[in-house]
Amino acid sequence: GGPIMRDRVHFFANWEYEREPGTVTFNSRFPSFNFDLPGTRTENKGGVKGDVQFNPQNRLAVRWNKYDNLIPGSGGGASNHPSTSGENNRHATQIFGVYTQVLSGTSVNEVRVGMNEDFFTLEPNATWGANIPAHIPVILEGITSGRRLPPAVPRLNFSGYSIGSATNNPQRTGEKNYQLRDDFSTSYNWRGRHDVKLGGELILYNMPQSWSNLGTGQYTLN
Repeated sequence: GGPIMRDRVHFFANWEYEREPGTVTFNSRFPSFNFDLPGTRTENKGGVKGDVQFNPQNRLAVRWNKYDNLIPGSGGGASNHPSTSGENNRHATQIFGVYTQVLSGTSVNEVRVGMNEDFFTLEPNATWGANIPAHIPVILEGITSGRRLPPAVPRLNFSGYSIGSATNNPQRTGEKNYQLRDDFSTSYNWRGRHDVKLGGELILYNMPQSWSNLGTGQYTLN
């Protein structure tokens, strides 16, 4: 961070990266099914902030933050086949701005605007192969992380052992929120000092959620 224009424009930026190799291990009583799934979890976090002092009465501050976390493998254990493993993607974005006006020696107005979006996706790792057309309905394509998924394998639930992708894959769940807020404060003297604060706030909250529940089928064999 630092000044772009002394006492007028200032910026700050940050970024953090994590890389964590790992292995999902399967240790069932069926040796031919037990093989490890290596993968690398990656995480990116960062942001940019800027402040502008137009004049002693007007100031603007804007901030942008971003978060991405990719978890390539899940599951493992003695009761699951490697085809039960899935990929988890987590994302978040935030934009926030504050505009401050000094209207007089006794009055200040502040406007705040913001947007926050976050979502996660669950996607199967095991599919029938890229050469088979995806049978996920077109209306559900937006629930993935951006890649078109071939059909996943059905879920086979035996007594104490499971084969195939989870029945809640693919899935996308998140929030997208907007905020607008205004705060006005003033003071005056009339038989003593009085402080007055007025304001209003508008919040639009959305929680879109989609998943192909049991979209690839499930067989229970007890």
